[in-house]
Amino acid sequence: MASFEENFYGFLTGIAGLSSLAIGTSPETYRIYPVFAPESKAVPLIIYRVISQLRDHTFDGPRSVVRTRVQIDIFSGSYTQSVTLSEAIRLSLNGYSDVMGDMDVHYATFENRQDFFDQDADINRISDDYIITHVEGV
Repeated sequence: MASFEENFYGFLTGIAGLSSLAIGTSPETYRIYPVFAPESKAVPLIIYRVISQLRDHTFDGPRSVVRTRVQIDIFSGSYTQSVTLSEAIRLSLNGYSDVMGDMDVHYATFENRQDFFDQDADINRISDDYIITHVEGV
């Protein structure tokens, strides 16, 4: 069974229209990275990371339901492009309730957005948080 991160990467690369938004030419070449991106990579790019995982418990012990908070950072040379990428992901992920790779997702919700600008690097960043409630593999 694949990890949450592997399933989530597969979901992100399957979002329609990312190639038209200059994130890469195909899912195999998308600039989407877990935790950090190589320094030599050009923008736009996406970095995702797990912020927390809360596991449900009952009196009988742990359940397989997990609430994973994932942060998606979108880096781009223009604010408009950052917003467009953020919205493409939000429209695909917010309210998602289906299979994600080999993981059963009960529900995904958009939680928070923050906008940043690095003046020295002249790069815009949007940081979006989602909560994804899913079943953990046994």
